[in-house]
Amino acid sequence: MTTADDFAGHLARVRDRFAARLPARIDESEKAIDPEAADPIEAVIVAHRRLHEMCGVAPTLGFAETGTAARAAETVVRVPAKEHRLLTESERTAFVEKIATLRQIASRELQQVQPVQGATA
Repeated sequence: MTTADDFAGHLARVRDRFAARLPARIDESEKAIDPEAADPIEAVIVAHRRLHEMCGVAPTLGFAETGTAARAAETVVRVPAKEHRLLTESERTAFVEKIATLRQIASRELQQVQPVQGATA
């Protein structure tokens, strides 16, 4: 096995772990609009962090549309997270729409993923 093969195998395993965790990461991001969250402002900050990670990593691992959709959702929570505040009603409405789109696109891209033999989540 060559170094290129090693790298490709490693990247495929990283992709598989990302794919396995993606639905939970979207769920975690969605908590930014949960009024019953233990710390709703922290939920906004965590949503921004998760979405920022997602839009950076997803395209590298073959989830280009998921990355674009995550960027759209991340844009909505960027300022509230930076200002340590809750979303306004208009931000909340936009975020619900962006998360729904992200979930739909991620689901479609996840169906296209072929797991690597021996990869662990």
